[in-house]
Amino acid sequence: MKIRTGFVSNSSASSFIVALSPTFGKPCSLCRRKSRLLELFHDGHYDYEANEIFSKGYDNALRELESSSRGWQATGHDSTARMYELHGLDWEIIHLRISYHDSVAHDMLEDEINCGNAEILFIGD
Repeated sequence: MKIRTGFVSNSSASSFIVALSPTFGKPCSLCRRKSRLLELFHDGHYDYEANEIFSKGYDNALRELESSSRGWQATGHDSTARMYELHGLDWEIIHLRISYHDSVAHDMLEDEINCGNAEILFIGD
């Protein structure tokens, strides 16, 4: 997966619509490690102004896609169908924004994708 790290338009962050597996956030059965990705958005000691969870839920993400003037790009042939499929399998759908400068959050998201705990469905500015 490639995530932009430079500035695009006037924004200082990338927006993502991401599906999180039902096991996301639970400790790994082998190493007991737990993802801290979403904690980065709430931890006062680690604060990038541009990091934000805009909304949670399939319906909110779908409304955002339909009503936004943002240049959303699907990451698959039919990402809307994939979002519906994952929602039906109890994956949580979230719309989040990560600062271009926050390499830790970008790396953590990529780790979760590589482990099968997350899937990026749409990318926007």
